[in-house]
Amino acid sequence: MLNKLTSVNNPKVKAVVRLRQKRAKDSFSTIVEGVKEVEMAISAGVSFSEVYVCEKNLKERQLLKKLKNPCFVSEEVLHKMAYGQRNEGVLAVCEMRPRSLPEKIKTGGLYVILEKIEKPGNLGAMLRTCDAAGVDGVIVCDPKTWIYSPNTVRSSLGTVFTVNVYTADQEETAAYCRRHGIKVYAASPHGRKRYTDCNLKQATAFVLGSEHDGLSDYWMNNADQQVLIPMLGKADSLNVAHSMAVLLYETLRQRQFNC
Repeated sequence: MLNKLTSVNNPKVKAVVRLRQKRAKDSFSTIVEGVKEVEMAISAGVSFSEVYVCEKNLKERQLLKKLKNPCFVSEEVLHKMAYGQRNEGVLAVCEMRPRSLPEKIKTGGLYVILEKIEKPGNLGAMLRTCDAAGVDGVIVCDPKTWIYSPNTVRSSLGTVFTVNVYTADQEETAAYCRRHGIKVYAASPHGRKRYTDCNLKQATAFVLGSEHDGLSDYWMNNADQQVLIPMLGKADSLNVAHSMAVLLYETLRQRQFNC
């Protein structure tokens, strides 16, 4: 078969492994692994610089028709390059650069602001929820993890490509929300108002902090309202991804069911 890799010592294989282990300095390339993730990226218009396919393990044969110039590899080679244990027979490499805040926004939109998120797995889970809830944009402020890391791509099931994700600092984000009339709610166990008592039918942004430190004083002081999710047990807070899901679906309840 033409253009087939069988050696794990091939320079291309080693380059992909380096991407899996740690993002190279000044590189914006990442790994997209798995049928669903690759299909999500394709649907979002992402261009792949490299595509590797192991026909023996490919779980969705129709995907081959959507791939341009795939490089066929042995089972051993794909296993060497793969990020996780799941082997669905396809792995791609693409370049993803940070996006700045857009000038135009949707009237009455729904947004999420994430501050200093540390864990790519949590970030991916949150992006998956944002996709499901139809969020119009996610603004990542001062991230401590790379937004498009292979782990984020995997845990988001590829929705990292379908959600509008932007990066900005705190001041830029706060000014952006004021300029566009977006009401900012800071989610905190120390909030002064229950989330269910808020009017979420207007342009809304929820700010959530890091797993370890929560929200900074900046957002606690600059948000329009501090909101809390009642905790009835011994724990003082939910996982940040779960908190975000609760807030987003309360917003959908108010907007779609008008109650």
